Amino acid sequence: MYDNGGLQGRKAMISVTLGGFAGMNSVSGINGDINQQLFHINHGVLYFAGMQVLPSFVAYAPDQVGQDGREQILNEYKQRLLSIQTTPPLPYRPLADYDHNFVLKSGD
Repeated sequence: MYDNGGLQGRKAMISVTLGGFAGMNSVSGINGDINQQLFHINHGVLYFAGMQVLPSFVAYAPDQVGQDGREQILNEYKQRLLSIQTTPPLPYRPLADYDHNFVLKSGD
């Protein structure tokens, strides 16, 4: 599991569209931080299986931004995909940082 999982060496990235704007999914937004919303998938599914998890791509309110806005979203997505090999993964701790009870070892 985690950095010892069966899918080691593979990369994963969540790509999602949301109906609301970015502010709604921020630390002070009504839905809370998007990174916290996606943590359980990124860490509990993708990283658990051994993958390097890349930062998520989120397209906010594509139905509300008009054609120019949608083209911008698509261009940003294209750039993310083109740079996927050089995108640093999310910094999750390796399994070796935890004790036999899966609690961070003292001093970490």
